[in-house]
Amino acid sequence: MTISIFLKKETFILLVISISVLFGGGCRKKQDSLSFRIAVSPDDKKIAFIKGPRTSNPDNPFPDDRKSKLYILDLNDKTVISISSPARMSFSSLPIGWRPSINSPELYITTKTMEDPLERKLMRIVVKQENAHLETCECNMPDDVVSSLVWSPDGNTLLIECMTRLLFSYDGCKTLTKTSIGGFLSPSLPIWIDNDKVYAAEEEALLEITLNDKKPKLKRIIESDYNDVRVYGAMKGEPVYAIGPKIYRGDNIFFEAEKMPSFGFVNESFAAF
Repeated sequence: MTISIFLKKETFILLVISISVLFGGGCRKKQDSLSFRIAVSPDDKKIAFIKGPRTSNPDNPFPDDRKSKLYILDLNDKTVISISSPARMSFSSLPIGWRPSINSPELYITTKTMEDPLERKLMRIVVKQENAHLETCECNMPDDVVSSLVWSPDGNTLLIECMTRLLFSYDGCKTLTKTSIGGFLSPSLPIWIDNDKVYAAEEEALLEITLNDKKPKLKRIIESDYNDVRVYGAMKGEPVYAIGPKIYRGDNIFFEAEKMPSFGFVNESFAAF
């Protein structure tokens, strides 16, 4: 994989510390496994991740659903809070997302039941200095695969990404508004440009969703002949996305790789592909 990184010094230090702590160097137990769901808090002070013993299946790299826990790591004092899933529920390999712009940090996570993986609940975790409180949100989650939970910058609107639709909640996760997508969404996170505009990628198109009076309006702004569209983040109010090996910021080519990056992360001061 071709890797190119553009970043500030303090962002690089945070990234190195995060990787070092999360993967634990040579001290990590051999049988433990990290889920690929890792979320950094909006203030860059906390990291949430799911970890647990691996299953007995050698082809399954993820933690055992029955034994995995959610961990919240404080990057300042290195304290760790561990949270077990409710009875009959599982955290493993499900999306997590921090809510910005509120007094006490809140982390949102979806859970699934052991008996029916499509029976899901949305949980709110209020994080205090040394502990965290877990509670169930009121809204009924869809019987669909939930890919991501992404809050608007002001923390007022939650975007829930499923395979073929986007769900928006404007009332503290009590109700959901659905926006159907023609095809399947690509394996990249939707990103908020501001509190009223979201960019996401269908496998063959870049999607722009505007929220007018809490009514999502979808527009396909770029079409591709191949299943090669990915969204990575935003810089200076413009989406950063890839069409094949070419990475764009807005309408301009930002970077061109040898092939389409399998991974990408972008914020205002950091880009990695």
